[in-house]
Amino acid sequence: MKRILLISLLFMIMVGCATPTIKDYSKEIKRNPKDAKAYLNRAIAYYRLGEYQQAIYDCSKAIGLNPNVDKAYINRANAFSALGNYQQAINDYNKAIELNPKFAEAYSNRGNAYSGLGDYQQAINDYNKAIDINPKDAKAYNNIGFAYKELGNYQQAINDYNKAIELNPNYAGAYVNRGVAYDALGNHEMFIQNLKIAAKLGQKQAQNYLSSKGIEWQ
Repeated sequence: MKRILLISLLFMIMVGCATPTIKDYSKEIKRNPKDAKAYLNRAIAYYRLGEYQQAIYDCSKAIGLNPNVDKAYINRANAFSALGNYQQAINDYNKAIELNPKFAEAYSNRGNAYSGLGDYQQAINDYNKAIDINPKDAKAYNNIGFAYKELGNYQQAINDYNKAIELNPNYAGAYVNRGVAYDALGNHEMFIQNLKIAAKLGQKQAQNYLSSKGIEWQ
């Protein structure tokens, strides 16, 4: 039985700029209904509010106005993925990659979608492609670790979590996931040790678990 909920592997990278408010973008669209960038940026703003259907609508509007913008496809794919529509997400990631074969985020996020479908080997392939483009992508290593863990290859998962932590020593989620992999190998001491590090970094699940067991972590 799992002792702690795993950190979500699905770290979707939104691509674009959404600093102004939805209201600002709506005004811009009203002034210029053919402004694909305004639709895209409003989509990102909606995504960040968890309004995924509206994000999909706005990305689709942006694509209709300019079908050659890779960022519109990846952001629509992210919204589809957030809704659990992984196959549709993969279709859009494919298009983003077709338009931009060096789009590391598209490979990484497509890997998340394949993981959502349970196709962990294909997910690993995509994470590796993302790393080939961006070797310092700590999140891709964490996600590869998760995929290997799901395949039962716990030692390889630990190796990848180690790399994620090497690239980002403050990556609390990678410590939790590494701890879970150690626990699966029967090494409860390393499980607790990794949770303590994550807890000190502010990871709430680790803090709650350790506190529930009466284990000091502060």
